Amino acid sequence: MFLISSRPALKLLASAICLFPFSPAFSAEGVKEAQVVASPEMTARSVLRTEVRIRRMHEKLAITAAQESLWIPVAQVMRENETALDKALMKTSTEQSATTAVSDLRTFQIIADQHAAGLNKFLPVFETLYTSLPPAQQKRADKIFSERHRF
Repeated sequence: MFLISSRPALKLLASAICLFPFSPAFSAEGVKEAQVVASPEMTARSVLRTEVRIRRMHEKLAITAAQESLWIPVAQVMRENETALDKALMKTSTEQSATTAVSDLRTFQIIADQHAAGLNKFLPVFETLYTSLPPAQQKRADKIFSERHRF
């Protein structure tokens, strides 16, 4: 696993920026969000994965320029959730000297707890966005989430 400070990770992050230049993370309003993307707790792979999910969700929901102010907190929470999960997993991996059945279960518990905490943060910001969407966009969101498709 490598951190953002390594040269290959920076190249991967630069590639993500080139591939997804229209993501709110890289917009003028999203400078603060871009700082979270490059946090040292996140691996380059998770940065790219998160940015791809954000970009896909943005596209599938057909977020308009007028909706960006409500979208940016959604994207930010997605980044924060990924950072928190990465940080917890990195801490777990450095604390464990050997993998055992118990340590595997503890790791699974950490992941489940992080997902639950992430949903608790995500739901309010997404709900704010969702309630502002016109009915056609709400139906699109309903369909996307009912398919249980990962972004």
